[in-house]
Amino acid sequence: MSAPAILVTGTAKFSLGDSFVRQYCSHLDHLPLVTLDRRLNQGLDRYKKVNAIQINLNPFDYSEGYPSFENELKVALHNAINRLSCNAINTAVLSASLYNSGPFTKQTLETRMDLLGVNICGKYEVLHSVLSLNQKYGFDNRKGFTLVDIGSTHGLSPSGGRTLYAPSKAFGLNLCEALQDGEEVHRCIHLAPGPIDTHMLHKNYWVIKEHGPASFLDYLFLHNEELYHKVFVECCENALKEACAIQSVNIETIKDKFACYKNRRQSQLLTEEGILQPKEVANLMVNIVLDNIGNPSGVYVVTAPKGKKKVVRIPFSRFRSRIWYLWPGYSK
Repeated sequence: MSAPAILVTGTAKFSLGDSFVRQYCSHLDHLPLVTLDRRLNQGLDRYKKVNAIQINLNPFDYSEGYPSFENELKVALHNAINRLSCNAINTAVLSASLYNSGPFTKQTLETRMDLLGVNICGKYEVLHSVLSLNQKYGFDNRKGFTLVDIGSTHGLSPSGGRTLYAPSKAFGLNLCEALQDGEEVHRCIHLAPGPIDTHMLHKNYWVIKEHGPASFLDYLFLHNEELYHKVFVECCENALKEACAIQSVNIETIKDKFACYKNRRQSQLLTEEGILQPKEVANLMVNIVLDNIGNPSGVYVVTAPKGKKKVVRIPFSRFRSRIWYLWPGYSK
């Protein structure tokens, strides 16, 4: 048997999970990883020790119901562990997530099922399956398992329009607190980053906020990575013209939306949260995974004021007492 594996969810192209796998493999490409996502990321095929599993992480999408998802997930994880000749999974990096914003009553049933299915139910079941399989293989989760849960600053400080997203991220924090307080795992890290320059952010700004055509963004995302980066990260107007020509889109129909998108990015960069780069967050995650002693359990708030990464670690005890310290007689 080889060393225990690391599990990573949400590893689609240009995602935080994708960046984490790349950075991790650049440090330790001999250690096995298992990735879970509804789309296979061909960019990760170069890493020999990565076992990519294509699986829908939303239990609500399974026609035969929740038990069908649980069974498929457990079988996939069991087979992956056997293929990699591992004795367990000692770390789970749970980064699969969907984003949405808008008035609460405007959230359709489909939207609610998609976001809550992935962000809460799928996360819960993945972790439950991993810890259960570890117990079956004789691995002591209390002594050797690390959970790295990817939350958001929205989960710590909810703002208007995030009535689905913010509570789904707060769920991860509460899950970590409960697991740590119950000593069910060795270490729990709840990573709460501000906006990260990933496809999720670009889609949020372009489609949800500015009502730009999703097909325009998706085409570049799937077929032209370089041009995608120039348009939606660098906000290059010449690149926009080139992208419009390739897709036979009249630039006059989207140039105002692009100007608003560009202004929104620039405004966000000037805030206290800023916009984080996926690689710098991924490097922090790698360091957290590899260094048990230097990165104890707790909430790690990551922002980029004025373009400089800032990390603040907050013990879980601070959150546990955020309400109860007002309660007469509370002493825990």
